[in-house]
Amino acid sequence: MSERIREPLAVTLAVLGVLLAVAAIGAWYVDQAVFDRDEFADRAVGALEEPEVQTAIAAGVADAVIAQEPELISARPVIEFGAQSLIGTESFEAIFRTAAREAHSLFFDEQGGVVLQFGDLGVLLSSVIAANNPEVAAEIPKELTSGLVVISERKFAEDTIVLSERFETLTWTLTVLALLALIGALIVSQQRRRLVAVIGLGITLAAIVAIVVLSVLEERIVDSFEQPDVVRAVWGAYVGDLTRVLLIVAAASVIVTGAAASLLWPLMNLPAVVRAIVTRLVRRPRTPAVRLARGVAIIVAGVLIALNPLAAAELVALFVGAALLFLGVAEALGVINERASTAGVSEAKGVVRGAIRLGVGWPRSRLR
Repeated sequence: MSERIREPLAVTLAVLGVLLAVAAIGAWYVDQAVFDRDEFADRAVGALEEPEVQTAIAAGVADAVIAQEPELISARPVIEFGAQSLIGTESFEAIFRTAAREAHSLFFDEQGGVVLQFGDLGVLLSSVIAANNPEVAAEIPKELTSGLVVISERKFAEDTIVLSERFETLTWTLTVLALLALIGALIVSQQRRRLVAVIGLGITLAAIVAIVVLSVLEERIVDSFEQPDVVRAVWGAYVGDLTRVLLIVAAASVIVTGAAASLLWPLMNLPAVVRAIVTRLVRRPRTPAVRLARGVAIIVAGVLIALNPLAAAELVALFVGAALLFLGVAEALGVINERASTAGVSEAKGVVRGAIRLGVGWPRSRLR
């Protein structure tokens, strides 16, 4: 394979592998956070730590009580207060986790239940309220089902079950394709050290873009609901860790890229590289097609910045932070490599001097 074909093919495979790798990371996360029943329930319980979620659940519990006992509508503040004081206790978390597991089974298990209920919540709520309002506590239903989800037909579950199975297949497929593309790129390329730096940089850029996209999606989704604070808390419980995972991936990729670049540092003229990049970005392209593409890209970037300046600022901040981390790692490892090389040369010279002295008998002063 000729050099003109080999390196462009390696870069193409590397870019494809980077995109597939980031997509696989997101797919693995969704597979664990959404389709795994225990993980789904644990994240639901984790959302209870947010005050907005506690208030919303207390209101829902009050709705369920009043739906079964309408005469308690005047006692709604007492019921909500009792429910909110109950949230956060181990007993309530156990009941809520069971309800979340039942909800997950309803959507993703073939034998899932058809009624979601809060078990002994009525008994617990009655015992909490009884301390100050025994009359209201006596009227609290022992089993709360009304006002919650009661479904007799689960035709939709056929689609969601198939979706979960296909999503697991998609996750594995993305992972295997990403590995094949990246390994293929390293096999094809004759400049593997530079290619590793390119792959690390690509993963960093893709992870940063994914973080910004998640941030924009969060704002769009949250603003579309009547209770944005509650939705934001739930989003944080289920999606917040994905942002942190992507940040860790971006940071690790920057470190790998910096390590690879540190080995190339003696061959690089950093000011010249920066000037070349700036010149290429500013210089007007020669062909009309490239000029048109660049103009469209500038227009799109300007519109996106105008529509969401906070996301643009977040993107710039992430890029700057990644660039500084890269430069710092590359510079530090470059110094270590230089010292190691100097020490190695000095040690080799000492060995040569010693060999000459033993073999020829020259004085030490003549070997300096």
